[in-house]
Amino acid sequence: MKIVERIAAVLAFRTLPTTVLVVLVYATVFSSVLVTDQLPNVPKNRRGLDLDQAYADLHQVRPNPTANPCIAFENQLDCRSPSSV
Repeated sequence: MKIVERIAAVLAFRTLPTTVLVVLVYATVFSSVLVTDQLPNVPKNRRGLDLDQAYADLHQVRPNPTANPCIAFENQLDCRSPSSV
C-alpha cells in the first residue's frame, strides 16, 4: 500500500503538485506547437496576388492597430438598416 499512498500523495489536489502539473502540461503543449507548427512558403506563382500591395492596403485601412476595426473611419459604410432609410 505504500506505493499507492505515495502516488495518491503526488497526485493530490494541493497547491504545489497542481501547479507543477499545470506548468508541465502547458510547457509540453507549448513546445510541441512551437516545434510542429510551420507555415507554408509563399508560392513562386502567385497568380496575380500582390502581397506587397495587400500589406500597403492593410496599413492604409488600419493606421492605428489599437483602434477597433469595426468602428474605424476608413471602414464605415452606411450601416443603417434598410427599414430605417
